[in-house]
Amino acid sequence: MSINTSLNRNIFYLALVQGSSFILPLLTFPYLVRILGPEYFGILGFCQASMQYLVLLTDYGFNWTATQQVAKYREDRGELTNIFWSVIFSKLLLAVLAFILLLVVCFFVTKYQQLWMVLLAFSPMVLGNVIYPIWFFSGGRKNEVDYTLQY
Repeated sequence: MSINTSLNRNIFYLALVQGSSFILPLLTFPYLVRILGPEYFGILGFCQASMQYLVLLTDYGFNWTATQQVAKYREDRGELTNIFWSVIFSKLLLAVLAFILLLVVCFFVTKYQQLWMVLLAFSPMVLGNVIYPIWFFSGGRKNEVDYTLQY
């Protein structure tokens, strides 16, 4: 396969993933507002935003730096294995720290004390972000695998 065709295919799949990650929430938004009502929809948004901060903490820029390393050593299977496990273990460590931070905040901040069960229900977002290696697929130019796994 030519480089140009491979590049076009990767761009297409990245656009598909990004586009669907914007379109799907827009389709579910009216339904959720109607079913939950303004108060509970606000709680849902608050908890989801709180978890996104923890996701951001666990990402720590790996989606850029690890992607670059995977692309650089794409042909070296041993180095790819080292990169993969180093990033996964680093993200797991950051996730543990993020969950400790969440527990401390839930213990001391009144608003979070009231919502700790909802926050706990949203916490798999953080773990899912840790174990899903989008950086590995992007660096290896396997964006079609990434899209297939997501949908």
